[in-house]
Amino acid sequence: MAQELTRRGIAFEKDDNAFLATADLEELQAEADRRERCDYWTSRLAPSFADRERHAIDPAYRYSIG
Repeated sequence: MAQELTRRGIAFEKDDNAFLATADLEELQAEADRRERCDYWTSRLAPSFADRERHAIDPAYRYSIG
């Protein structure tokens, strides 16, 4: 989310994973909503793994919204 806001020139203040302030709250919320949709579809479409498998391969997903 921070990369997208930076790309769009929207100022924000962040500490670790927490957004503390933003110049455009509506855009921050819109970006969070897009991320939530990505998480939903990833859970529906990506392969699922048993706990043992997940621990062994440590799957991670990266999103690109264009």
